[in-house]
Amino acid sequence: MLDKAEKPRGWLSSTSRLRMALVALLLVILLTASVGALLGRPRLATQRSQTATMTPAAAQPTQTATALPEPTNTSTPPLTDLTVYVVSQLDDSLLALQANSGKLLWSYKIGNTLSVLPAVANGVIYATQDDGSLIALRTSDRSLLWRSMSLGSDSSLSTAADGVLYFVSPLNGSLYAVRASDGSVLWRVTGKPQISAVTVANGVVYFGAGSVYAVRASDGSALWTFQGAMEAGSPPSVVQGVVYISGGDSFSGLSGVYALRASDGGLLWDYQVAGTPACHACGGGSPMYTGPLQSVVDGVVYAGSGGGVVYALRANTGALLWNYQPGGLFVTRPRVDQGMVYIGAEDGIHALRADNGNPVWVYRSPSGTLFEADQVVFGGFQQVFALDGTTGAVFWQYGGSIMAAWLIGIDSM
Repeated sequence: MLDKAEKPRGWLSSTSRLRMALVALLLVILLTASVGALLGRPRLATQRSQTATMTPAAAQPTQTATALPEPTNTSTPPLTDLTVYVVSQLDDSLLALQANSGKLLWSYKIGNTLSVLPAVANGVIYATQDDGSLIALRTSDRSLLWRSMSLGSDSSLSTAADGVLYFVSPLNGSLYAVRASDGSVLWRVTGKPQISAVTVANGVVYFGAGSVYAVRASDGSALWTFQGAMEAGSPPSVVQGVVYISGGDSFSGLSGVYALRASDGGLLWDYQVAGTPACHACGGGSPMYTGPLQSVVDGVVYAGSGGGVVYALRANTGALLWNYQPGGLFVTRPRVDQGMVYIGAEDGIHALRADNGNPVWVYRSPSGTLFEADQVVFGGFQQVFALDGTTGAVFWQYGGSIMAAWLIGIDSM
């Protein structure tokens, strides 16, 4: 993500901002795959491989969404110590809502939300300004902790570990390690266009950027590279010495889930699915791609595909356990808790049984992002809502059809 020309505050009218926010959601949802979801058999690597071939998968039956009773209102969720953070792109505001009631705690003009969303972690707001500089604010009173040098106007916080913040800038192909206490840059990895979110585990930083890379967290020096995942869909998951990462090719629409040895990047298995077609008219000619978004829980890889299907795969072999297709395209990264899998799709939030993929409930409201805590599901786009994870009943709602809101996370109060 290259530096962009500075735009004066208030450069768009509220109507224009709403239109841009709605177009952003439509580009994610409506420009998804026109091809059906294709399922394939996992391929086990018999020897260390640093190059994976991408082949179409054979079609198999897919479980589809069924009509379920609409949930009704219920009691208040027991989340008194958590705050839900929401960005309203109509006026560049960051909102803090009480997790157990949806009550507005405060609103703060953050700036530059149409370019990159802010992030909240450990009681601190991190936001990239119009000039590319990075600021850190206390959530308690929004006071400035520090302002850092420009990392690029598209830089966003990916993760934090051991007092270090990791920012990615896809347009300029950079990964930054930033000291959380004062914002100083510790090291930088460059030359990685289309870099995705990162994961830190056991002193190693893993990320996808055309290929999959592992670098030392201490200084950013390279450890290994796996060529084959192309554009990564979500942060890698590192479990018991295995790196699970999803990715694909925006031009062919092929995508898959990969299992790699954390020690050397050797391919263990991969599972190919249909992704989304390229959008060559998006972003000044840059392709738009939505590959699988994976989570790994209790020996199972759950992957939501841009082709509109969620898959459950055995983590040790990649064998398909079940698959489910909601009533629409685009599936968010699955959230898994206490035997339930929660996914956001074009037609709403779906709750599935983790063991067999059977639907339990559906809430008919589209959600661009999805979070879960203590069996409470938070989601939304034009409004923010909290749902009972067991029944789908609505705890609370905030906003309306003109809010153009993005849920960015939950954090301790």
